[in-house]
Amino acid sequence: MFYFSEHRYLGNTIQLPGHDSAGDHVAANNPFTLQNGLVVTYGDINALSGDYFGLMTPISRGTTLKDRKDRFQQSFDLLNVGEVGKRRAEAVIAKLKVLMAAVDDAIEHDQKAVHKAYQDHPLDIDALKQVTVAYKAGADFDTLALHNIDHFGSEARLTYNAGHALALEVAAQGDLQKAYSINAFADHFLQDSFAAGHVRVPRNALYSLDVKVDFSISFLKAIASNVMHDEDGNLGLHVQNLAGEKWKIYGDTRLFDPVNSNNLRICTEAIKVSVQEVYNAYKLRKVIDESQFGAWRLAPILELVSSHPENHLPLLFVKSDGKIYKRNGNPGEGVLLDTMWDYVGFLLENINMLEKQIQLQFQKIIGNNLGSLVGNLSSGQIAH
Repeated sequence: MFYFSEHRYLGNTIQLPGHDSAGDHVAANNPFTLQNGLVVTYGDINALSGDYFGLMTPISRGTTLKDRKDRFQQSFDLLNVGEVGKRRAEAVIAKLKVLMAAVDDAIEHDQKAVHKAYQDHPLDIDALKQVTVAYKAGADFDTLALHNIDHFGSEARLTYNAGHALALEVAAQGDLQKAYSINAFADHFLQDSFAAGHVRVPRNALYSLDVKVDFSISFLKAIASNVMHDEDGNLGLHVQNLAGEKWKIYGDTRLFDPVNSNNLRICTEAIKVSVQEVYNAYKLRKVIDESQFGAWRLAPILELVSSHPENHLPLLFVKSDGKIYKRNGNPGEGVLLDTMWDYVGFLLENINMLEKQIQLQFQKIIGNNLGSLVGNLSSGQIAH
């Protein structure tokens, strides 16, 4: 996913027709006051959505659009309703204040330095977890990360569609401010669809509803998806959309890299389309069907990414048997990952690709279970 400041920037630079309390339409200058009194901009909501506010149960796992809209509404209400949601949001923003200031300064003076600003101010995952545990508005930071399938691939599209449909309904009923705030929550998942690490990672296939931080295959699969997320984000992926545009996308911390300039432009255009559809629903008192949502005409076509001849082979992929394989250098082949020990081996092979704090978390769990690991090594239970 893009990081907090990247989501925030994307949402704050667009215009919000009909919402011009500061004399113009730019989102950064036109904050919303939510039901609980929280004052936030469109970009703030983009950034808080999903990563800091959400339920453990994925929105995209709803079996119908109505079910997904209900789940989306519950997730949005964690931010919108209640004093605890207000306090969590304020505390998260306070914890990220130094990082946001460094990134904002780099954006203003030297966008090529944004990536370094992130390196110099790494996320304090423990501090963010403590904040989200202290203010119990839905799942905490760690839990949301473990259950984050809504941010990937076709699941991100289902999640955005649910939120955007809900926003259109509210707009058609005449409440433009609330509709915009709901749509801002939805646009997080649209923005994620332009991040390279979110396009083809088989996150849903690697997900278990019972996942938690422990020595289990479900947790190891979650870390494995993070490895591929980081590789695709760093190396980038060639993509194309239904509008006929072809370009290369990158991932976290690289939104402002010169090589990602086309991606920034097209992603911004998609957000503008999303916002305009909300305003149209408000003006016309009419909603459109999800098959007509225009943002997806601009987003990468998921099915064409891995087959692009200039893209590196996917690190992990699902075959027709429904199982997960790691690449072995030959397209379409791969090595089956089936047991917990297969995933331990995969992560040890790729440990240097993990973010530092996730690497330390993995090493700690391995260390705490070294006895069982050694025992299985001696009995030959680890796959080679």
